[in-house]
Amino acid sequence: MLFPFENYSKFKLGNITARFFLQNKQMLFCIYPSEMEDKLVEHQSCINHETALQSYCKALKVNFNPVTVENMIQFHIQGDEHADSYLTGDSMVNNGTARNLEFVSQVKAGNCIKTIMKTPNREIYATQILTVYPDKPYVSINTEVENRTDNAITIDQLSSFSLGMISPFAFDDGSDRYYLHRRLAFWSAEGRLKSDSIEDLGFDRSWTAAVGRVERFGQQSTQVSKKYFPFAIVEDREAKVFWGVQLCAIGPWQMELVRRGDYLSLVGGMTDKNFANFERILAPGEKIKGMEAIVSVASTAIENVMNNLVAYSEDNNIGYSPNEVNCPVSFNNWCTHWGTFTEDDLLKTADILKNKNIKYFVIDAGWFTDKNNSEKNPEWSVSKGDWYVNKFRFPNGIKHTIDMLKAKGFEPGIWFEIEQVNVACAEVAKEHPEYFVQCYGVPYTYDNSNWVLDMRKKEVREFLHSKVTNFLIENGIKYLKTDYNYSMIGADSNNGSTQNGLYEYCEAVESFYRELKERIPDLTLEICASGGHRLSAAWMTIGDIVSVTDAHEGEIVPLIMAETAMQIPMRSNQCITTIRSWSDEKRFHYCLAAGFIGRLCLSGDIEDLTNEQLDCIQKGINFYEEMKPLVFDSRSRVEKHLDNKSWTSPKGYQLYFRENNNILAVIVHTFLNAPNEIEFELVKNVKIKNVFKRLDVQVELKENGKVKISNLQTYDGLAILFDIENGF
Repeated sequence: MLFPFENYSKFKLGNITARFFLQNKQMLFCIYPSEMEDKLVEHQSCINHETALQSYCKALKVNFNPVTVENMIQFHIQGDEHADSYLTGDSMVNNGTARNLEFVSQVKAGNCIKTIMKTPNREIYATQILTVYPDKPYVSINTEVENRTDNAITIDQLSSFSLGMISPFAFDDGSDRYYLHRRLAFWSAEGRLKSDSIEDLGFDRSWTAAVGRVERFGQQSTQVSKKYFPFAIVEDREAKVFWGVQLCAIGPWQMELVRRGDYLSLVGGMTDKNFANFERILAPGEKIKGMEAIVSVASTAIENVMNNLVAYSEDNNIGYSPNEVNCPVSFNNWCTHWGTFTEDDLLKTADILKNKNIKYFVIDAGWFTDKNNSEKNPEWSVSKGDWYVNKFRFPNGIKHTIDMLKAKGFEPGIWFEIEQVNVACAEVAKEHPEYFVQCYGVPYTYDNSNWVLDMRKKEVREFLHSKVTNFLIENGIKYLKTDYNYSMIGADSNNGSTQNGLYEYCEAVESFYRELKERIPDLTLEICASGGHRLSAAWMTIGDIVSVTDAHEGEIVPLIMAETAMQIPMRSNQCITTIRSWSDEKRFHYCLAAGFIGRLCLSGDIEDLTNEQLDCIQKGINFYEEMKPLVFDSRSRVEKHLDNKSWTSPKGYQLYFRENNNILAVIVHTFLNAPNEIEFELVKNVKIKNVFKRLDVQVELKENGKVKISNLQTYDGLAILFDIENGF
């Protein structure tokens, strides 16, 4: 028998095959690439021959099967047994609720496959919902629990997905063939790929094939991509197969790699009781649904599954702004003025940049102050919640500035941080203390007396619409950069723990931004959260553009941009490209080439640049326009040729590739100790279309398909655009 369980159903979902197996009323689930059906192997069913078991099995006359049954639905009802196999405290997977679930039915309706299970002797039902997206390389998985009893229950674990039987291409425990890939996310250092062999995680299978191992990771706070992205890939290196998941997390989340026997399982969704004190009271007749998990599997190379997952966010965006049809270049004044500027400053910069094919002109932090508007205290950072235009900086009112920018050919934008206020200054804190999130009965407070607006309350959302939405409409502003420079770990809830309150709060925040885009349908929304702390699939479906990092000027920028481009759509992947007047030709190309790995957004010493430097910027903008088709339906990969692990003082060089059926861009950055020459091979028949480089760098396309770049120096940057002949 190919699989050690009863085959219940099989679905070919484009490039993905899903298999469901029934074993003693329990349902198991696995996926694999459809083209690798003939590579599946029959798995071992007995390990009595292994040295550690021979004496034991002989003495007790028992057989040890290394394949364990793990239900495809994982949730826990408070009061039921906890996890087994020494996992208690480290994981809630395979707890008493999940172990005892019994299969009820499975139905395919439209694009959904619903598999229903229930708890024995209780009318509590759990449904796995697998959604197929026709002609797309991914599926989504979620789990819903319904309480049909007459009594309230408390759910303290609810996983959205559980991918089991990894890997169906291995006969045994797969020593040295499995790897877990995750992305790290720290402030101004977002995106580093962390790859661990499971042996490095201590995941060698136990000698009994029954005692569990677990690696749990996630985020308990509202900054969703902090420490880790809500993303994971499990690799079978011998079979060259990659299972990938990206959670549609707005706030807290967790994932776990789990092993008991030969197979691995990847499980994830909402945080649980152990990880973040999650409890949700489920009343009679009530349902709870987890967060969507975007799932894919691919063969050959890890970037294949990464690109599959990224495609979801772009395909399912709630509606890109009409201004985003061509993904234009933008300017943001943050690294130009650092929050201290006047209308005259903005208009002088605009005069220099007009007629350079820059569409958005974004006014960042520094435009508002408190109600008193004292010229002696025009401070904006303590005025959140009031958002009164600073009359000292805008003596004619901000609409005058906006109109002047429009007259110069720009679409003006503005920065807000709307989700919290400064208690010391904000009128709303004094007049409506009931508007704010409570945690354990007191206002949730952070960083110098800041409170958090409770968007679960309709009156709070309407207050924000009056302050923010109406401000945008009245001033004719159709670009909003919304920032989020804090994180929260709890909110009081009538339906469970403070972690459950946090989920309620995050859903309300998401709802507000959806309402905002409904009220201003042509609004371009830029998501920022201290740079890249909201880089999740869910946030990508809400925003048009995402600020991926606050690292605006360091050598680290192209390293970050290349990795975030593998995590989110390129059309959203934006970092401020900061140009300084002291920069030489090499530095200009280094910075601008990094900007090509996503959306080009300029800032810096615009008023102090020479004509020659402005010409270099214009050449960069022209090159970006030429490669712009790659911003849309294209695929990426990164080659890091680094001799060390530091991103702040990197050694070596990086190649970033982006291609569609017609054109290919290669963006090159060198670092410390980089070679004078770099050579790489392209498997496609190409010809050079354009090159963005400094004058002394030489680029040669050889007859054998190899590209040679010479005369390189430390911290060089260049980009090459190729035409692909005869497509793929």
